[in-house]
Amino acid sequence: MAKATPPFRIVASDMDGTLLNNAHRITPYTMETLFQISMQYGVKFIFATGRHHLSVRAAREALSTYFHQRYQEYHAKALAEVAAKPSAQSAVEASEPGFYLVTSNGARIHDPEGKLIAQHNLEPEIVQALYTQYGLPYTARHGPQAKTMRTGGSPPDTPQPPSRCSQDENASVVKGDDNHPEEIVITSTYTTDQWYTTAPFASLDEMEEKFGMRPYIVPFDAADPANATRSVYDEFPLVGVGKVCFRCSDERILDRIEQDIKSHFGNRVSVALSSSNCLDVMARGISKASALKEIVDSIAAQSTWQYDASACTMRDVISFGDSMNDEEMLAAAGKGCVMRNAQERLKKALPQCEEILPNEQNGVAVKLREEFQISLEA
Repeated sequence: MAKATPPFRIVASDMDGTLLNNAHRITPYTMETLFQISMQYGVKFIFATGRHHLSVRAAREALSTYFHQRYQEYHAKALAEVAAKPSAQSAVEASEPGFYLVTSNGARIHDPEGKLIAQHNLEPEIVQALYTQYGLPYTARHGPQAKTMRTGGSPPDTPQPPSRCSQDENASVVKGDDNHPEEIVITSTYTTDQWYTTAPFASLDEMEEKFGMRPYIVPFDAADPANATRSVYDEFPLVGVGKVCFRCSDERILDRIEQDIKSHFGNRVSVALSSSNCLDVMARGISKASALKEIVDSIAAQSTWQYDASACTMRDVISFGDSMNDEEMLAAAGKGCVMRNAQERLKKALPQCEEILPNEQNGVAVKLREEFQISLEA
């Protein structure tokens, strides 16, 4: 039987470093927790991530399969109870729920049936500027050429690596040689149907294991890295781009790019770190929070929630995150929870948010069981 009105109607969670464990999976403990709050309270769950929506497919399918199996078990038990005691009422009448997807940091929204219901794209001229002003100058395909291009061959007004780095420190950032090229910054672009990138940041097998998909790597001519790099960006899309991501192992370079983009474009773009080495750029006003608000408004308009006729609002949301691209979502929700393993910058930005157990200790599920007063052995 259903309990009293629950504290929240919607759960929105980031994935990497939050909902997923360090093996990039949803644990059985977490799946059972989400099933119980859905079953007992009709609570809706939202994946809220910076990932491409195709990269959420494996996690979504795993959770859907688990829910389906548990619903079958639950229904079978309820029917058996009714058969044994005709006066008993079945505790479950609702259909199995699906899950909303907020991806590319809010640039794409999919409904529980998997239909794309909202998309927000960067202006093409901004995408072009991001490629030419940041992707090109910071991309180095060969160590020696990279040093030459950066120290003397860059065009005027091109952003340079952070001034607080010494020349030796800058040179050390450029690893590799002609036989083992490496990039300083890897540029990725997300459209609805494709994930483009200048280079893999791990083996393709490792990327597929983590993300459930392989990006399209734009080919280049390694014999002429400077010109080839420019041809690479000629192949990148300008239209229909939800997110541009700059990945770099040197946080100082990303910090410089972040500040420069904010200064140059102002409120024409939204900028956020999705991890310590990933800087994401989206359209103006787009974030996980803006997408969550769109979903909440849609749910409120449907007026189908079983416990209360009042409209659903952001106060009815509990959210979880670990990175700066979660900041607005955590601040806007009725309750925002920061993972213990979160970026220190996020913790400092949101001192009002409760810090919970890390992702590797099922922090999201443990907190949900506490909030919804669920006690299970699972």
